[in-house]
Amino acid sequence: MADRQSARRGATRPPRKSVVPPQHGAWAFVGLPVVLGTTFAPWTPLLLVAAVGWVLAYPLSYFTIAVLRYPRPERFRKAWLTWLAAAAPFGVVMVISRPWLVFVGLFFAVALALNLVFARRRDERSVSNDSIFILECVAIVPVSWGIGAIPSGWSPAAINQAPASVWWASIACLIVLIDSTLHVKSLIRERNNPRYRLGSRAWSIAGLLVALAIALSTGAPRGLLLLIPFVFLLVRAFAVSDPKMKPSRIGLLELPGFVLLAIAAPLALA
Repeated sequence: MADRQSARRGATRPPRKSVVPPQHGAWAFVGLPVVLGTTFAPWTPLLLVAAVGWVLAYPLSYFTIAVLRYPRPERFRKAWLTWLAAAAPFGVVMVISRPWLVFVGLFFAVALALNLVFARRRDERSVSNDSIFILECVAIVPVSWGIGAIPSGWSPAAINQAPASVWWASIACLIVLIDSTLHVKSLIRERNNPRYRLGSRAWSIAGLLVALAIALSTGAPRGLLLLIPFVFLLVRAFAVSDPKMKPSRIGLLELPGFVLLAIAAPLALA
């Protein structure tokens, strides 16, 4: 009975033997902000260290929640220790080099605690929990700029001095991640809820309008390149509408939007 209730609420059960999280789409959600963050940040080799650390932090957080949320946590402890051993050195290097990242870490710790609350409620797939994960991902963009621009110290306040291009890229990233979340939900977990399909398409239209506003504020014609990924996402929202499509294929059709933004944003906003 518990398993059926969990399935109805959208909970996910980690693989018992694998050390790789089964939510393959989440890698793209982490990867896009990492690419954008390193692109718009002043260059330093620490950005490579941070990028690897960001990526490793996802499976570490996933199995941290699995250990704390599921019965018989020993089933997931090996995976958790594996990712902890892999991620910890990168975290130590970054905190030593940029002490202010301790406060950024507190933000992610609070977000992880909220994720755990939803997990224990068997509501991992809720829009609220997805929103927290999206905010965690988008935060990587300005924090990456800070890693390149703020050499030392304990205050992350200087992040608010990031150029407009960093914030535009963050907003564009936020729109794309929410767009992808709504679209995928409308075809899989909420395929019987017409409001999700309507909401997904409305968000894609609104996203294109916001992208147009950003493009015009940065100057045409170069700024108009930012519209390319959003036009693709809008077309996809209407063209990809078969709820019987395999989840793997749905996921693959999301990737071009991510790739197009990763290419277009630096060209349009730099």
